[in-house]
Amino acid sequence: METIVDRISNIWTTNLELLTWNDEVNGVSGEAIFEIFKKLEPLIIDKYEKLKIKFKIIAGPVISIDEETESNPIIELNKKGVLDLYIAPYRQITHFIAFGDRIMYQENYHYPLSEQRTGFFITDSNLIKKYRFDFYNLINVLKLEKYPAGYKPLFLTIKQISQLSDKLKYKYDFLNLDRMQFLSANSSI
Repeated sequence: METIVDRISNIWTTNLELLTWNDEVNGVSGEAIFEIFKKLEPLIIDKYEKLKIKFKIIAGPVISIDEETESNPIIELNKKGVLDLYIAPYRQITHFIAFGDRIMYQENYHYPLSEQRTGFFITDSNLIKKYRFDFYNLINVLKLEKYPAGYKPLFLTIKQISQLSDKLKYKYDFLNLDRMQFLSANSSI
């Protein structure tokens, strides 16, 4: 059975092949699952170096980290200038990844870390342009700055995210970053 890590990685891998010089990839993620970005890191670096693809991702406020290394490749890619990461003050309900104006994948609503995700592809370039406009509008309205400026994420392991999500249920999606930091500091996770 295909895991969410395999499915999302395959979507990225297949659709990055459609891009040409200086294209842009815009995405909105929840917890930026470290396993996905660990798998994608070499491909993202390759496309950045060979085609000057611009990668811009909004994620958070929780960012998943590897339990052993306490890191996530998305942070390193951002530090290297390969990817622009913006931390949202609250979890975005709509997650998508747009590969230029050519194709976009949007997930239906799902709980954090859910393996039972569904989604659909959009190939209408005008609709994709609208999502990309909304992406930049979100950055402007929320006054998001490229990490490490702006909001500071809450770094949690997959186990900790699962515990927090189980504890809060649907409220997880409606908590802002300050409240999540307070809860994680004052709980057993």
